Formats: sequence, structure tokens, C-alpha cells
Amino acid sequence: MRIYQSFKEMFSEVKRDVIELGFRVKSESVQNIQNVGKEYDMKEIVGYSYKLTNTLDYFESFTKEEETWLHYEFMERVVYKKTNPGEAWKLREEVWKPLLNEEGKFDYTYNERIRFQLDSIIGELKRHPNTRQAIITIFNSNDLRFIGGYRRIPCSLSYQFLLRKEYLSLVYNMRSCDVITHFKFDAALACMLLNYVADRLGYSFGTLIHNIGSLHMFRKDAEGIF
Repeated sequence: MRIYQSFKEMFSEVKRDVIELGFRVKSESVQNIQNVGKEYDMKEIVGYSYKLTNTLDYFESFTKEEETWLHYEFMERVVYKKTNPGEAWKLREEVWKPLLNEEGKFDYTYNERIRFQLDSIIGELKRHPNTRQAIITIFNSNDLRFIGGYRRIPCSLSYQFLLRKEYLSLVYNMRSCDVITHFKFDAALACMLLNYVADRLGYSFGTLIHNIGSLHMFRKDAEGIF
């Protein structure tokens, strides 16, 4: 497992790994789109993990517009009020608008998955600081009904919080991640969640451990390397 002390260095190295080490794979579906064309052929690494020891400098890797989206997206994720579709998506409309369904909503939002679990997890960490059960699950068994591109299902599987020696760390597990369009945002939002929970508990920020089943980039985003 690679260990990074800088978000910017981590992001650069992860992209390079996919370009240099990824294998070509044909996609059959992407998000809620079935039978996709060659533009969604991938370069993919199966089973990718890294550790980030500095979870505070992520903002240096984003433009002001991207940073604004991160702020609004994160606040929508952790607010208890159910939010779908919310407002943050409009700041990255080119990415998210095509994924709205016929009702003008998303098939799921992270707010819908996180909001009712967050306070319970914080309470568990207060009661049992050494717990191994402080886990927020995103992907659940109901999602299995929609595999195959029939609806969007979460790319994230879970967030596990581990409090050791006054430092709170986060193990972030994903089934799939697009390194060009989503990776740096997913990693930054995980850092933000870690720091948010650490602040609520009054503990220092630990490390982010990020495990990804399929880390990939699509031909449409990197034609020159295929």
C-alpha cells in the first residue's frame, strides 16, 4: 500500500498508476446506462489501495468552483433532512444532470444513505472509543435488484471509523471509481467526513485508508492513451 503525505501528490500518482498499470477492459454498463459504446472502454486496476496521512490539504487540488461544490455537496450529505436531488448538483451540472431520472431526482443520494446513520456512529464512538463497528454503509442488499445498469447504484460501499490513541482514522471502501471524473472528489469528501466526525468527537485527525475494487478511466476522457 502506498502512503502519501499530500493530497495533491496522491492524486497525481494515482492517475499515473492507472495510465501506466491499467489493463484495457470493455464496459457493458455505466451508471444507469446499458450497452455502452467504445467510448466507455476502460483502463482499469483491480484492487487498489493507498493511505493518506494528511487529510487537511485537499483544498489545494481544487479550483474555487470545485471547492464550492465540495462544500455544498458535503453539507447536503450530512444534514438530517432528506435531500434528493438537492442543490449542489447544479454546480457540476454537466456531470449530474444526465443522471437525473424521469421524476427529476437521482436514483439515490448520499444524504439518503448517510443521514440516519451518522449520529448513531458518533454516539457509538463516544460510548466505545475502541469499537470496530462504527461503520456507515452506503451500498446495501436492495441495490442488488438494479445491477446491470437498470438504475444507478452506489460506487461507495462503506465508511469505517477507527479511533486509536486519540486519532480518528477512516477506512473508505468503494466498489468502483472513475479516476478522471470522480476520484479526487470522492477522496476529498471522505477527508471532509473524517474531519467532521473528528471535530464532533474532539479528537485529532488520523489517516484516510482508501480501498477501491475497480479504479479506472474511460476512453472518452483519455483517448490519447488507449
